[in-house]
Amino acid sequence: MFYGQGQGKFAPRQMLRDARGEVILLEAGMQATGNYFFVKGMAKIEKTKDGKTVVIRHGKRIEVPEGKQVALTGIASTAHLADWDGDGDLDLLVGEIGGSVYYLENRGTRTQPAFAPPEKLRVTAATKKDDARASLKRTIKAFFARAAAADETRGIRAPGGDAHPVAADWDGDGRLDLLLGCGDGSVRLYRNVGTRQKPRLAPAVALVSPGNWNSKAEQVGRGVRAKLCVADFNGDGRLDLLLGDVVSLRRRVQLTEEQKKLKQQLDKLNEQYQKLSRDYVKLFRKDAQQAQQFMQQKMMPLIQKIGRLRQQLPQEDQIAGHVWLFLRREVKKRP
Repeated sequence: MFYGQGQGKFAPRQMLRDARGEVILLEAGMQATGNYFFVKGMAKIEKTKDGKTVVIRHGKRIEVPEGKQVALTGIASTAHLADWDGDGDLDLLVGEIGGSVYYLENRGTRTQPAFAPPEKLRVTAATKKDDARASLKRTIKAFFARAAAADETRGIRAPGGDAHPVAADWDGDGRLDLLLGCGDGSVRLYRNVGTRQKPRLAPAVALVSPGNWNSKAEQVGRGVRAKLCVADFNGDGRLDLLLGDVVSLRRRVQLTEEQKKLKQQLDKLNEQYQKLSRDYVKLFRKDAQQAQQFMQQKMMPLIQKIGRLRQQLPQEDQIAGHVWLFLRREVKKRP
């Protein structure tokens, strides 16, 4: 959080804390997988005098299990503040790279927030009476509107991960709905079929179809990793969508005869790299230390060689981001 000080100035950053005064973490933050000990969040690694590895994470010292290599990682969280439960203060909605959306209730006040432990937002299960009909409706919507048919009653999952939640009264019924930007570039709507104070989310409906990672520079299309802003952009009283994305733009390049030869060399090196990558994954599953040596001795020299060749060729791909505007149209009622 960067607290505003007025006149475009902000206080130094500080990490949000929960009601216990602990730094907010969406998950336990530590996981032993294979040969690695993954630590999520900000942390430092130290070696003790007796040769043990210790992770210092938010003031706590954690000893790494013997034989495990420590790896620091994050979950690419995106945060949105909204009065989700209608009690007058601001709660926290957070999306993460895996596609889940977490709700952290503010049990304090608007000026002194105290957040509860994170819980996953989920779709409200249909009643037994409506199971067959609800299932059929979801299947039809999934086919025609490209809404995911996956069961989200245990937790929402954004297709392609990279969940970006935004709360807004999309249908104008006085209750906050959930709009979700997804890793595949799509936007999904989860209508609140509960009350203002106790939201219950209906199955997803696709508002925007998935995008594509690759696009031609001459004809730019929507990309992926949709990030949202919901606002009345044109002042007509209806909420519109602003959507940010990321895309790889490819432009046509005329190569000289010498450059064509270099391109052929580059293609062969890329094939070698793909094979080495597969070998690395297999080795990593057996022995992480040997895999690291394999990376340094076999893969890194090849990566450097590929990099030098690419510098001699004109750039075909460029990573770019765009902002797309979706204006809400008036729905005309049938006579």
